[in-house]
Amino acid sequence: MSEQRSTTELIDRYMGYDTVKSPVFRTLVDMMVSQMIQHKIAPDEIRDAAYIASIKFLQMHPVDLIYRRDDLASSND
Repeated sequence: MSEQRSTTELIDRYMGYDTVKSPVFRTLVDMMVSQMIQHKIAPDEIRDAAYIASIKFLQMHPVDLIYRRDDLASSND
């Protein structure tokens, strides 16, 4: 799944202080803020919409998951 990032890391990514500039991320954030202002959408609604969008994306782009377990007893025990 996705990794967790701190608020500072996300702000750095938005501001371009991150090691990898992400103009797409900045554009996405700016677009979301614009929609919130224009349509009076609450931040929690945006969060919920982003969550549903991620589910919809995963449904449209299924991936094979392989779980590897390193805690299984080896045959040498």
